[in-house]
Amino acid sequence: MPRYAPSVALDRIAATWAVICAVHCFALPLLLFAIPSLSIALYSFNAPNRGIAMALLRLISLEPWFIGFGLLLSAVAMAHGRRWHRSLYPSLIACSGGVSLVAAWYGRMLAGGWVHIAGVVLGGALLVIGHLVNLRMLRRQGENRGPRVSPPPVSSMETSRQP
Repeated sequence: MPRYAPSVALDRIAATWAVICAVHCFALPLLLFAIPSLSIALYSFNAPNRGIAMALLRLISLEPWFIGFGLLLSAVAMAHGRRWHRSLYPSLIACSGGVSLVAAWYGRMLAGGWVHIAGVVLGGALLVIGHLVNLRMLRRQGENRGPRVSPPPVSSMETSRQP
């Protein structure tokens, strides 16, 4: 891994986590309710698929943990990337994805299931896009400036000012 972009691996992990989270939140309700035997198993104590249905239902209750860990991972990756390329653009994209995820989770009771799924998929997609933009900016920073061992100075104007 190049030394100029220490958060490249972190960005890739965070983008992968966002994709897994979005796929989980989109596919799990569809799987649970699209297969009639799983839907019936939720309401029947004697159904042979009740254990699978209950396990899938428990996985849905883990969404806040998926979202929280994904947002924490994204925040660390974006802050570290911003330290290198000094651009707020990837952070704004990822932040809008995080807002969409949190709004979809807490607004699911008010708006309905499909709005929740759409908000989670949109939030996951925005997080992935934010990480991809961050990766591209880190690579561009490395190509323009060469390998770095430490982040660039804040600015030459701030270091040259003497009171």
